Amino acid sequence: MTRIFVLRSGVLILAVLAANIFSWAETGPALSTIAVTAESIPSGVILHFEPSSEMRSRLDHFRLWRSTDASAAFELSTGTSIKLDYYHDWFKDYFQASDLHSVFCYRLRAYDNENKTLARGLPDPVSWEIKEIPAQGLMLVPSAYRKIPLYDTESYGVGRLLPINIDITTVYFIGRIYGYNNLEDLTNTRSILFTRLGVWFIQGDAKVILEKETKYFPQLAVGVEGANLLRDSKQPEIQNPTFAFNFQKENSRRFVGLFTAASKQFGPIQTTLGYVQGSTPAKMIYLTEFLPAASQPEVGVFGGLTIQATRNFSFQTEFISALKTEERPLLINLKLGSKAHTNFDIGYLSYTGGYEVLAHFSFRYTLYPQLTRK
Repeated sequence: MTRIFVLRSGVLILAVLAANIFSWAETGPALSTIAVTAESIPSGVILHFEPSSEMRSRLDHFRLWRSTDASAAFELSTGTSIKLDYYHDWFKDYFQASDLHSVFCYRLRAYDNENKTLARGLPDPVSWEIKEIPAQGLMLVPSAYRKIPLYDTESYGVGRLLPINIDITTVYFIGRIYGYNNLEDLTNTRSILFTRLGVWFIQGDAKVILEKETKYFPQLAVGVEGANLLRDSKQPEIQNPTFAFNFQKENSRRFVGLFTAASKQFGPIQTTLGYVQGSTPAKMIYLTEFLPAASQPEVGVFGGLTIQATRNFSFQTEFISALKTEERPLLINLKLGSKAHTNFDIGYLSYTGGYEVLAHFSFRYTLYPQLTRK
């Protein structure tokens, strides 16, 4: 009985050893690891690979797989023989509008020149959530971001995109909700309530990116902007306001300026600061009858703030301030719209001797110039 027990135990041990040997032969030795990080940028995501110096000397190429489900099959996203330490997954080439707010999983493998697996990425897989593309601007002011169209949108480019975008913006100032001034030499009226303005700004801006946003530095851009002012009513008169509805040449103006902007994303908060030179800061003096038309500021600063509180709710505000002028006009716009169950947004215009609360609405559309089209 003892011999039979010993024999059976020996057979069992040999079987376990054989299973382990076959398992090791199938999977090979434990793989080395390469740190992988996902950096979300306005045009997509950059996956950074950090192989060791010893690993880099033996490395020939990477292969990267992608999936929206870590437990499902991964699709080969790229297989390159170039010794890169990063991979850029572009919005315009590899993502669709339905992918917004989806979580993508990436799996990395490193190979030598004989196509043998050297290492795997860690974490395995690495996850990244595709979020809303940062806006190129708010209401009247631009930002430093340049949007990239998603693959299945009308504007996508399989061919080469020009390195500029053109934003078309329309802003309509409906009227003045409330105003107060102490300009005794102009009028005896201190408070003004519900006065029509009827001012249209139809403007466009184009920019070129100078420096892309990094973890610690903002994105920088320079550009040009132009605007046309149209009135569907005459400029209000201080003593005898009128309410006509017709576009006339004398009620139109043109503005042009050069700007530089810096934008930075801090989690759900997007900030922009900029400087503009030209006639565009003078747009504000045509929003009230209490700023003299002879005052034509040619230098200004602007900024914007967007807070994405939830997926469906965001807070947006912007400001434009004219410099080197005695009246010191400052326009602050607050985007409310459907968030406050209204069909207009709020503007606050202040100047030396008074302030006004304005109602307006705006639209923004982006054009993507391309050298080639599909």
